[in-house]
Amino acid sequence: NGLIKAVSASALKVAEAVLRKTQLALRQEVLKRESSLEALFSEVAQGTDSVSRKELARWLGGLEDLKLSSEQVALMLDRLAGSAEEGMVSRWTFLRKFQQFYECQKNIALTNDLVITNSKPIRMLQAEEVIEVLQGPESEKKSGIERIRGRAMRDNTLGWVSLSGNQGSVFLKERPKPFVSCLVDMPLEKSFQTTGEPPTRSLKTDEVLEILEGPRQDVRESVSRARVKTLKDSLTGWGTLS
Repeated sequence: NGLIKAVSASALKVAEAVLRKTQLALRQEVLKRESSLEALFSEVAQGTDSVSRKELARWLGGLEDLKLSSEQVALMLDRLAGSAEEGMVSRWTFLRKFQQFYECQKNIALTNDLVITNSKPIRMLQAEEVIEVLQGPESEKKSGIERIRGRAMRDNTLGWVSLSGNQGSVFLKERPKPFVSCLVDMPLEKSFQTTGEPPTRSLKTDEVLEILEGPRQDVRESVSRARVKTLKDSLTGWGTLS
């Protein structure tokens, strides 16, 4: 029993390390192509909403920046699609695992450069803001501080930010990809501010939504709104969160 637990823990550790390497390689691929993870998934899934683990493993094996053995890839895919060879990986699972997000723990500057001494602040990231990782983490040579280039979810601002300070202060903490669930029926609207035009459709109670942008305040109506995508039919629009 103890041996089985030790082997399972070791396999989990390897799978986690492989996942991190794959996240970095996919970000490099996105940068090279000036594309997105969604577009990469659409390519490997040939425009459908899921891909077989066999086909995903073949595609990952062709990435120039990802040097992994077939056994390492298999361990990671076991976590995504189960151990069955015919297992499928959905778009949502792919994005949940390979997109990486951090939550700001304390106010910190979002800057225009990896090198801190060359950087100019773009704006301050506020505590509890969420940022999607687009590049890195990379170590700033002079200080050794790990930094990422990311997209602030609130307003799509791009910039570099430190994960922690040289005195041990933690600025960013990893968090899951943001989703929300509808508490009541509500409209999926076409623009950030309500215009009176018919909504894209009505969102139903308990429907799950992926947050693409926001939330941010609509000062005109004193509400918090986000741009979302429906899991049910992949429609995008704006919804009121509070």
